[in-house]
Amino acid sequence: MFKIIKNAGLSETEVRLVQTDIDYDEKSKLLESAKAGLVKYFGRSVKTGNKIDLQKRFAFDEKAKEE
Repeated sequence: MFKIIKNAGLSETEVRLVQTDIDYDEKSKLLESAKAGLVKYFGRSVKTGNKIDLQKRFAFDEKAKEE
């Protein structure tokens, strides 16, 4: 969950905004909560990005982000 948020390229304020929507009591759903928060706040703001750009932006792996 934290890797997805870190690799999204958000500012510290944006990271905190996404984290406010995460239910930390539901440990099995942390990843889904993080993804939902990213899409809720920032998914629609990417207008010119194509599918590959979005995959890189939300990559788990730092290497995938650099390719």
